[in-house]
Amino acid sequence: MRLKGIELYGFKSFQERCHLSFPKKGLSVIVGPNGCGKSNIVDAILWALGEMKPSCLRLRSMEDVIFGGTEGIKPASMAEVSLIFEEPETGRETRITRRLFRSGESQYLINRRPCRLKDIRDFFLGTGLGPNTYAVIPQGEVEALISAHPHEIRGLIEEAAGISKLEERKREILKKIEETQANINRLEDVLREVKRQADSLQYQAERAKRFKTIRAELEELELKEASIKWRAISQEVEKTSTFLKNLQEELDSIKRKRIETENGISQLELEQRELLLSLGEIKGVLSELESERERLKRGLRTLQGEMSRAWERKRHLEERSEALLNTIKGLEGEIDLLKAQITEIEQALRTKRLKLEGLELKLKELSPLVESLQREKETLRRNLLEKETERIKAENLLREAEKALNTLKAKQERLTKEKEALDAEISQVVEEFQNKSSDLKKLSDDLKNLEAEILAKRSEALNLEKVLESLRQQLQSLKAEREALDLRYKTLLTMQRTKEGYPEALKRVLESPSSFGLQEARLLEDLIEVERGYEKALEAVLGERLRAVLVESVEEAERLVRLTKGEVLALVSDQIGEDKKQDPLFTWVKDKSGTLMRFLEKVELVENLPPYFSKDKGYVTRQGLYLDNQGILWTNKGIGALERKNLIKELEERGKELGEKLAHTEKGYQALRKKLVNLKESIQNKEAQREEKEKKKLETERYLRELEAKTLVLQRKLANVKEELNQTVAEIDIWEREKGKAKEYLERTKENQIKVRGEFEEVERKLGKTLTEKKALEREREPLREELVKLEERLESKKAYLGKLFERISLTKEEQNRLEREKEDLLRQMRELAVKETSLNERLRPIEEKINETIEEIQKVEEALKAVSQGLNTLRQKERDLFDEETRKSAEASSFRSRLEALRVEMLRWESILKTFGLTPEQALQRLKGISLEEDLSRRKENLRRALEELRDVYLGAIEEYEEVKKRVEFLERQKADLEESLRELQKSVKELESRGYEVFSETMEALNEIFKDMIGRLFQGGKGELAVDGKDGHGVRIFVQPPGKRLKSMELLSRGEKTMASIAFFMSLFFIKPAPFCIMDEVDSALDEANLERFIGLLQELGEQCQFILVTHKKKTVEAASYVYGVTMETPGVSKVFSLELK
Repeated sequence: MRLKGIELYGFKSFQERCHLSFPKKGLSVIVGPNGCGKSNIVDAILWALGEMKPSCLRLRSMEDVIFGGTEGIKPASMAEVSLIFEEPETGRETRITRRLFRSGESQYLINRRPCRLKDIRDFFLGTGLGPNTYAVIPQGEVEALISAHPHEIRGLIEEAAGISKLEERKREILKKIEETQANINRLEDVLREVKRQADSLQYQAERAKRFKTIRAELEELELKEASIKWRAISQEVEKTSTFLKNLQEELDSIKRKRIETENGISQLELEQRELLLSLGEIKGVLSELESERERLKRGLRTLQGEMSRAWERKRHLEERSEALLNTIKGLEGEIDLLKAQITEIEQALRTKRLKLEGLELKLKELSPLVESLQREKETLRRNLLEKETERIKAENLLREAEKALNTLKAKQERLTKEKEALDAEISQVVEEFQNKSSDLKKLSDDLKNLEAEILAKRSEALNLEKVLESLRQQLQSLKAEREALDLRYKTLLTMQRTKEGYPEALKRVLESPSSFGLQEARLLEDLIEVERGYEKALEAVLGERLRAVLVESVEEAERLVRLTKGEVLALVSDQIGEDKKQDPLFTWVKDKSGTLMRFLEKVELVENLPPYFSKDKGYVTRQGLYLDNQGILWTNKGIGALERKNLIKELEERGKELGEKLAHTEKGYQALRKKLVNLKESIQNKEAQREEKEKKKLETERYLRELEAKTLVLQRKLANVKEELNQTVAEIDIWEREKGKAKEYLERTKENQIKVRGEFEEVERKLGKTLTEKKALEREREPLREELVKLEERLESKKAYLGKLFERISLTKEEQNRLEREKEDLLRQMRELAVKETSLNERLRPIEEKINETIEEIQKVEEALKAVSQGLNTLRQKERDLFDEETRKSAEASSFRSRLEALRVEMLRWESILKTFGLTPEQALQRLKGISLEEDLSRRKENLRRALEELRDVYLGAIEEYEEVKKRVEFLERQKADLEESLRELQKSVKELESRGYEVFSETMEALNEIFKDMIGRLFQGGKGELAVDGKDGHGVRIFVQPPGKRLKSMELLSRGEKTMASIAFFMSLFFIKPAPFCIMDEVDSALDEANLERFIGLLQELGEQCQFILVTHKKKTVEAASYVYGVTMETPGVSKVFSLELK
């Protein structure tokens, strides 16, 4: 497929209809001044391909694509662009058209037939013109590619790999997954609601079964419990009365004993107080005496302690004085010895110093000679090292030359073999390419036929889906109406069955008529069947009488009223006479009876009430206003029983009608749905065939591209091998000459090295002899220095120690004098302490005697007081015991009196309950004689009452309805399982598409990387290029380029021209992988210099045999290389025109 032409009308600056025809192959250029509308042609192609972003078309809004008019020309009403494609093999044309009106309406056409934007995008899938097309390069985007996001670069590669078809298929499946999930969610909502109804109905059915059993058991338990309670309470009353009488007698006896004990306690307490006063006075005197005695003893103990410490201190001072005398004698002897040692050390120092001075003089004379020899030796060593370096360098040069020669000769042999292998491989690849090209043509023809069939079936499926959607909406509407009707019908039916709003007494009569002496219980409203629209009138006249229970006699009526305590109306039945059947009010009542006639014979049906009432008859309207013969106006509000009965019948009829209509519609829907499923299966089969063909075609195309790329690579390799072989031969000649030079240089270096080594050895011998002599003198000098230092240190140490000894003697003598003075003061203090001790002992003796007398007197009083306290404690304990017993007995008696009163009240209550059953307590016990009387009846009765209260509103029809709802739940669950299985299959298809896409991308990426590397080397005349998967998330691709001679850390450091060349290399590599039908580029050559432009044009001319290239340019050299030139001008300001020129 190739681009045959473009038609523009009303698009941007192209006001009139304009047609551009393009050659089948080669390079075409579009030229013209700035601002004349050249780039608008590029925007038109991009817009026709389906671009939806105004910013990509250099617009603020999409409406700006429509020609906006000039000063003399009105704005256009619409914009239209058509792309005409042609199949080179068959000549078949395809026209793609896009229109936009000022109203905002868009139109898309294929071959002038309306279609969707999706259909146009599907048409271009796999051609390189998809959503990520690399065939249209707008102005400025070629340089931006280097800085583009890795995901954008990957999108271009995926477009070249044909993955866009897989992605579109994946999007369709994901949409189906979303729809299926939505259907599952809706089905789950319905299923939850139906399950909730089923649970409710199941619960009501179970309650209905339990209702009667519980009610019968409860009545029996009430009688049984009342009998048990009365008998138990009467027995308890008798026991409690007897026990209370005995308890009161015991309480009186305890009170008498407690009073006698209180009198004895009072007498003993008086005697105890007198003894305590006497004891307190005596103890006061004793306390004063003991205080004085303690004070004297404390003074005596203090004196004795001071005397003991004084004797200890005196002994310590005498010992210390004797030790100091011995220390002084030892120090004086040590001083004499030190003086003799100091004199000896000073004599040895003078001898050693004279010997050291002689050695230092000899060493000073040898130092200049050693330094001179060392300088000479260092100079010769440097010369020797330089000669050694030169020799090593010469040897390295020789080895390098030999190694290079060996390598080059091996390389020459390898390149020769490689050249022969490449020639053979190129011949083989060319032959295989020709075979695969014929296979590809056959696959393309098959795909076109399949595509036509799929489009036709899709159109048919689309029409069916629209019809199905209409039917589905109709079904939903019918189902919603049916569900609303069913809900209302069930609600009304439940209200009718459960008699909602009726008194409880009336419900009991209807449930169990035999309990009230009736064979059956029927209400007046059950006998009446009235025409629709007259219910409110009849309900207004009859009122509460509609709920009256029909009885056969007055006796039955009286019994019913008595048993229900007047809560239920009773109505005695009657028969109607023949002469009353034609009463006017009876004409709209279907069922007539004498009972009903009594209430209606004096009532007239009117449209509007009269202004005054009549005493002879009443008036009623259809709206439910009733004016009786007494002038009272009655009204009827809400839905009554008669109206509800008629409404239930109407709902039944309407339900049957809706059911038939729903079944008919469902049948039609299922038939169409089956037809659509079959059609979709047919489409899927065709799509599967197409996908298989496309897969084979893609593989064949990929393989052909690989063969083309492989041929190009092999040819480049062959040229490189030939060039490298020639260079290798030249390099071998150069290295042969270098090897001869290296041998001559090595011989000269060895001769110079031998001469310098002899001079170095002679100087080294002289220096060794001088250094040996110097070291001997230094060895002799070092011990002398060490001995001299040690002697000086010993002398200083001895003198310092001598000074310290003199100082210690002086301090010791001073210490001895101080001790003597302290000893004399201590003896004087000891004499004073002895006198004080004697005085204190004389004062202490009379106080001790008086204290002993007072203690004897206190012991006598305490013995008397102890005897009184013991008696008092005994009486008080007895009083407490009696009081506690009296309190306990009183509380116990009060508790039993309260309990006796409560038991008597409870006994009367149960007696009254038994009377409600028509029995005395004795009769009830006689009736239950022989039956086991349990004690836990109250709890059981309460449980039954609670259970009965919970089962108050019972719906007996719940079981049948529950079975119906259960079947519906099972049906919905099967539907849900089917949808979930479909969902799993769709998810499996998505995974398979993702796997296939990954494989295709990996294969394309590998082939593209090789071509890109080769393209960089060609356009940059060297350098490196690489495409690498982005390491951040693994879903992007980055472009890396290193121009020759540069080491860039970032692609942003490339110049504008280098960025353009790198981007061109990438785009051209994509065309090698997957040539698009055409390629249009807007001023991509603006940043290129002459050399780069020539290489770029050469590349376009090489690819021009396979693809159409259209360039918008200002470069003269580009125009010269083109086959066709299209000029864009603006003769009228704001309006673009095009002319064409074919260059020969």
